[in-house]
Amino acid sequence: KGSMDFREVPLFYDYAVSRVETQIADAQTLRDMRIGLNYIQFDPDTNQNKKNIADFQEALIRTEQTKGNFPLEPKSISFIGPQLFRANFHLPASVTMGQYKVSAILLNDGKVIAQQEMPIDVRPKGAAALILMYATDYSLAYGMSSLLLAIAAGLLSFVLMRRDRA
Repeated sequence: KGSMDFREVPLFYDYAVSRVETQIADAQTLRDMRIGLNYIQFDPDTNQNKKNIADFQEALIRTEQTKGNFPLEPKSISFIGPQLFRANFHLPASVTMGQYKVSAILLNDGKVIAQQEMPIDVRPKGAAALILMYATDYSLAYGMSSLLLAIAAGLLSFVLMRRDRA
């Protein structure tokens, strides 16, 4: 059927709502605020008809859902206090490192009454961060040490297998 390129497709998208989207606001407000997969419009890099664009957009969303980058269902919001809430999100291991934008939108009677955006950095921590830094900054040494470790593991398994036969 061909292919289609879209501009400004998020690498990861997830959202949480306190109620079903259609109970929060009208479709135009949800589309304007990009709340929910049904209301996100990706910018196609083509002038094809709307049916083709919609088909390709649905295929893109399904592909990203299988990778865990787009939600199958929205998350729920837990209210901890009158002005405090919590929403839990899971980032798949395949998510690209970098800076992401988190938006909190408060709607009342279908109207946006407050909005706040904050950046978050997605980076490895602990041993994974050290290994990544070592592999990036000392790539030759990392490659050589990986090779030596593989050879040592192979020799060790060979020695252990020979003992079992003796």
